[in-house]
Formats: sequence, structure tokens, C-alpha cells
Amino acid sequence: MRYLCFVLGATAFLVSFAWADPVELILTEKRADPKFGLNRPMMARSVDGTLMVAKRNSGEVVGRDEAMLRDQNGVLASQLMVALGMPCLPSREARWQTEDGWIRGTCSPWMEGALTLLEFPASRISNPDEAVALLIWREFLGDGDINGTNLLVQVETGRLYAIDLDKAFQGVFRVKSSGFRDVMERYASPKNVEPVLEEIRSMDSAQISALLDRVGPEALDGWSDEKKDEVLTCLLRNREELLRGNPYAHYYGRRSLPWFVPEEIRVVEGDARVRD
Repeated sequence: MRYLCFVLGATAFLVSFAWADPVELILTEKRADPKFGLNRPMMARSVDGTLMVAKRNSGEVVGRDEAMLRDQNGVLASQLMVALGMPCLPSREARWQTEDGWIRGTCSPWMEGALTLLEFPASRISNPDEAVALLIWREFLGDGDINGTNLLVQVETGRLYAIDLDKAFQGVFRVKSSGFRDVMERYASPKNVEPVLEEIRSMDSAQISALLDRVGPEALDGWSDEKKDEVLTCLLRNREELLRGNPYAHYYGRRSLPWFVPEEIRVVEGDARVRD
């Protein structure tokens, strides 16, 4: 199976990037980009000088425990995506020092020459089949917040990447954001959807459990049997949902609206107001 090959092939990459200990960062500047809302990323460097993007989920907004859960879910989901062979900027748990002491959050490597899908026409994505697979696998991981600000395109290559997966393992939302819909309405077909669904459907609990055993301890400092059971339950539930039918068939043969999103929609893209 393809995903098993990628799990084995990606092991060296994960080992080099995904040690469970938090990365220590030095903040360089804040990135005041309103598209990112309350959790605006900040530019930082690791101790070896690597340019990173740091992010802290706001405990003041969602509560401290929920913020820490989102950080952990984002790290684990991003590294599962890499292990499954999907283009994704993997995140790690991180910490950095401020005037108020040490702050915990997450970080991802900086990608030069990239734009969010909100800023990049979906018609210029270079590998539509891979883009469709990326969205399906991301939904399988229970991420219902797939929108134009957490999909990144490397402009020179036109390749789509997943970023910011901190709402993974929370179930699949029925209402899709404009970023998700534009890719699926433009490119989804039986040829590129059905093989991905069959691959997910064919994964039994032992295979999913083995995947979590391989990735989880390297991804999270606080990996535990309880966390594994929680994630495994979510993934098995989502697989059962796909066994009951194809939720993407209604995209076949459709074409998205012209690439124009009114300013008032851009501001709340991915927000609960959009999903509701």
C-alpha cells in the first residue's frame, strides 16, 4: 500500500525533525497579517539559525487546556500527513522566552516564495490529483477547518501544502469553506478520489495503530496510551464514515466560481460563523 511505503520512506525525515522535545526559539519579529486572526504567527529562529514560523494558540480565547490540546493535535496531524506522503509543513512543539517567562507553542519551517490559497488562484495548482488527495487525507484526520488560510502554495512550483492542522481529530464538518470547495469543485473526479478512498477504507485498526505507534512518540513530548486511543477512535470513526459512502461524489463534473472572494468573507474565512 502506498501509505505504508511513505511511512517507511519518511522515517528518516521525521527523525531529523520530529524529536518530541520542544524546539527552543528566538523570536525575531511579529507578522501582523490580519488573515491569521487571533493566532498570528511570528517569525523566529531555532538555535541553529533555521528560520521558523512560531504560533501560540491563545489560552485567553479558547482556554489553556484547549490551547494546549490544539497545539498537540496540530503537531501530530502534520507529521501524520508527512508520514502518509502528503505535502505538509510539519510542526513541532516549541518554546520561546518573553518578558513574562517561557511561552509554549508550535513552530514550522519557513517556506520562501509561498502564498496562502486565499491569495493564489486554485486554477494554477500544478498537481491537481495530489491536491485532491491532500484534502481527503486531511479530512480523514478529522480536520474540519480546511480553508484558504491554512493551505499554502509554493508559487514557483504551484504545489499545494497543508499547514496549521491544530483542529485535527475533532470530526469532519459537513459545511466546507471556499478554499476546500474551490479545489474539489475544480479538480475532483472518480479518477483521483476513488483510489484515495479505497486506500483509507482498506486500512484496518492494526495498520492505523501501527502508524500512530511510529509517529506519535516522535511527534509529541506528552504522547500516551490515552492520547493514542483518542486519536485512533477518531480515525476509525472517520474510516467507517467513508465505508458508508463517497461524500465527495457531488463535486464530480463541477467547476468552482470565479476566483473572487468579497473582503467581508476573507476576514472570517474558516471562522465558526462561516461553518454555521
